[in-house]
Amino acid sequence: MSFVRVLPYLVLAGLVFSGGLGYAEEVKKIQDNSFLLEEAYNQEDGVVQHISVFQYINKSKDWQYTFTQEWPVPKQTHQFSYTVPVTHLHDNDSTGVGDILLNYRYQAIFQDRIALAPRISLILPTGDYKKGLGTDTVGYQVNIPLSVELSDKLVTHWNMGATYTPGQRIMLEMRQIFADSTTGLALFIL
Repeated sequence: MSFVRVLPYLVLAGLVFSGGLGYAEEVKKIQDNSFLLEEAYNQEDGVVQHISVFQYINKSKDWQYTFTQEWPVPKQTHQFSYTVPVTHLHDNDSTGVGDILLNYRYQAIFQDRIALAPRISLILPTGDYKKGLGTDTVGYQVNIPLSVELSDKLVTHWNMGATYTPGQRIMLEMRQIFADSTTGLALFIL
């Protein structure tokens, strides 16, 4: 077989493997895949996301499993979700459903490399406070997640929030609880 007859096949193979046929290479971005920290991306239209998280504390042998489901309502700008926790407390051998959260999130900013989606949550007193699984009061939570893409392969997520459960009852003890939190996380795609 002569070189001239093989040359078109070599050119075609070179074009296919180098991407020279006009196919745009998809840029991999880190969006909506952080289960370690709340990111600022609402669900796309028609997409429902299920998030499962399991935490185990070796020292106390307590564990908690949470299931969250997120829906765009009806589009990406508005999102509704709920979180159902199941907790096991080793010391008093209690296992059960904790206080359920109903969440609303507004996609305030989603442009260029910045996303911001404030969330407000209603905490329902569904857990048994006598067993340490709930608060026996309605609570409120606010979180402001901010996601900033530093490059196509590096994104940071920042959270600032607060939880307020007035008159919270824990094991027959009455007290007022206010908790705040600030966290950050950087993710790099390989």
